[in-house]
Amino acid sequence: MLTETGCDRAKRFESLFEGYTGVPFAVRLWDGWGWRSAGHGDPCCTVIFKTPAALVMLMAKPSEITLGEAYLDGEIDVEGDLFSVFEVAEHLFRTPRAKRERFLEMFAFIVSEFMKRWTRGGAHSLVRDRAAISQHYDQPAAFYEPWLGSSWVYSCAYFHAPDDDLTEAQTNKLSLICRKLHLQPGDRFLDIGCGWGSLILHAASRYSVYAQPV
Repeated sequence: MLTETGCDRAKRFESLFEGYTGVPFAVRLWDGWGWRSAGHGDPCCTVIFKTPAALVMLMAKPSEITLGEAYLDGEIDVEGDLFSVFEVAEHLFRTPRAKRERFLEMFAFIVSEFMKRWTRGGAHSLVRDRAAISQHYDQPAAFYEPWLGSSWVYSCAYFHAPDDDLTEAQTNKLSLICRKLHLQPGDRFLDIGCGWGSLILHAASRYSVYAQPV
């Protein structure tokens, strides 16, 4: 196992974030060790890596998906301004792969931990996935409506004008999808992962298609 000093770790992080011009932030690792970015003022946020695997995953293939999954899995947490993390992430997305790999050379034990974890069967399990699904869906209607609208439409809304309300914006999005698909009366429309079915209801009622959810 490769050992490292706090000074060595700091140098690695300083190299990784060389040229970073975003908001000041801090990092805290699973063993309590911390680092702060250069710049004036207190950190806007602290990114907490709770496991070695989380750091490996983000360095090996940094993306919005990798970051989001690690956050939802509870392997990465954020103290402070959550939105400021996107400036930090954007820097990582642009960092050349070779530089990220050099960063991980010192943390060889992290790679070992990462491999052991995935040879045990990966991050997913029936218990963990069942709990994640329950946390997401087993909520009252009042929980979803303020940010999904009365139609309970997933993902982004489409605002034509600043004074559009959420209901209008969600309808705009459904109509945009249907127009892009060039739906015609009598077409068969399959919606995979349909959420609460708003898109198929919109397509069937407005475009007279045969819609089926999966």
